[in-house]
Order: sequence, then C-alpha cells, then structure tokens
Amino acid sequence: MLLVAGENGIGKRTPFDEYRVQSRGGKGIITMKTGERTGGVIGALTVHTEDELHAYDVQGQTVADSRQRNP
Repeated sequence: MLLVAGENGIGKRTPFDEYRVQSRGGKGIITMKTGERTGGVIGALTVHTEDELHAYDVQGQTVADSRQRNP
C-alpha cells in the first residue's frame, strides 16, 4: 500500500493493485487530490496492512493512530 500525507493532516492509503500500468507515454496518476482541505502532499511511503501508524502534530499531540481506524 502507498500512504500519502497532506499538509493539513489528511492521509490516504491506496493498495498498489489499484494503480493502472502505464506505457512510456503515460501522463501520470493522481493519488490524492490536493486543495484547501488537504493542503499539498508532504510525504509518501510504502506501508503494510499490519503496520501500526501514528501521526503527531508539531506540539507532539497524537493526530492519528492506526488502531482507531476501521479496517
């Protein structure tokens, strides 16, 4: 899975098999639409379903915890 994080704390996980294969002339694939709500993309990394993820704000407060999500 690909985990993408936005400036405003929005994150999105997408399984790799949801991405279509492109040829040389491909124009790219939009993983996460950016805007006022999400902000710009600040990072992306490969994760696994069983990984435990935690996100914190600049003050050190927990913003997201993978144990809180619904599978």
